[in-house]
Amino acid sequence: MDTGSGEKPGGSRPLESLAITRRDFVGNTLIGSGVALLAAGAPLAAMGAATGAGNDFRLGRTMPSPLNGLDQSWTGYGGVGDYATANGNTHAVVNAAHTLLNGDFRERVAELGLLPAAAEPPRPPKARPWHGLSAAERRVQARAMAVYAAMIDEVDVHSGRLLDYLASTGELDDTLVIFLSDNGPEGHDLDETWPADVFPEIRKVIDERHDFSVENMGRPGSYTLYGAGWARAGAPGLRLYKGFPSEGGTRVAAFMHFPAGIRGGRIVSEPVSVEDLAPTILDYAGVPRHRGSYRGRAVYPMGGLSLAPMLSGAPWTPGTRGVELFGKYALRDGDWKLLVMPPPYASGRAELYNIAEDPGESRNLAAEHPQKLSAMLANWRRYQTENGVILPDWVSGY
Repeated sequence: MDTGSGEKPGGSRPLESLAITRRDFVGNTLIGSGVALLAAGAPLAAMGAATGAGNDFRLGRTMPSPLNGLDQSWTGYGGVGDYATANGNTHAVVNAAHTLLNGDFRERVAELGLLPAAAEPPRPPKARPWHGLSAAERRVQARAMAVYAAMIDEVDVHSGRLLDYLASTGELDDTLVIFLSDNGPEGHDLDETWPADVFPEIRKVIDERHDFSVENMGRPGSYTLYGAGWARAGAPGLRLYKGFPSEGGTRVAAFMHFPAGIRGGRIVSEPVSVEDLAPTILDYAGVPRHRGSYRGRAVYPMGGLSLAPMLSGAPWTPGTRGVELFGKYALRDGDWKLLVMPPPYASGRAELYNIAEDPGESRNLAAEHPQKLSAMLANWRRYQTENGVILPDWVSGY
């Protein structure tokens, strides 16, 4: 955790060393960069601009045009697909982006203390390297990333408008600002997302009502998925992507700003969960959480923990975290993580990782620490019982 004092525990750096602007605060985040819940405090902006979206690949450096960002957004003007034409050099941009995100970008992320330099997870089965794609395949991939870049720019621009408005009214420092991704990057293709043999009616509608041509990508009637290659680039140093309980699917960058309650200028590395947000908001608002009843009715108690103590600098223990998705599941307890996923993504057996040392989940420690593995499996079974988790008898391709 970086305190902003100039000390660098764990290899991280104080945020004062990262030059940024308010517009870079939202949208230009380090997509998939780490556990990092960024407690920005004042000033609002906290992290250097860097994104897997093609928006602004600076991270402490200046890239040649047109990599310096999208000066316009085309989402309201005939479809975001127009970006690919307006840019004029999309293939050069995408080629440079691939090189940066899979090389220099990872090195810079390690320099910032967001991931160990050695973290290198296995390549997803369908993630092919850029130099292994044909010219036609590169054209499709370039167009898909251009569309995604324009969408990210829209989020960036309009989030910035909101923040600027709050600043102009004097309400920004009295507003709890939370920005985070809902999951890792989407890396599935259409057959994995909507397999025709499992969802025949849905797939029939998708196939019949959409134009899948490269020229139409990003325009009305298109259906674009940018695939495993870009998802891997969007979660550098992490394993897999959305739909998986691995770090690439569940670890995202998050930013918070609230000078009255957050000791800012630091990166917080404790594992936090989206279920912690509601308790945190209630805590800051001074609203007590219900404890099993509401207006005389029995209700399930709210899960999650308030992050307010941790964000103020007080000691904080995250507790055990479990997740299950389409028959794939994981459990986190401190630095240790239990992970179970089917082939071809994993062994199908229980795997064990020390996430503090190996966030890329590249070194399975199950054989080296059998007692820890047994304890984690027992914790999973307890979590499963307490939360009514029913594992399906088949695992979705998604």
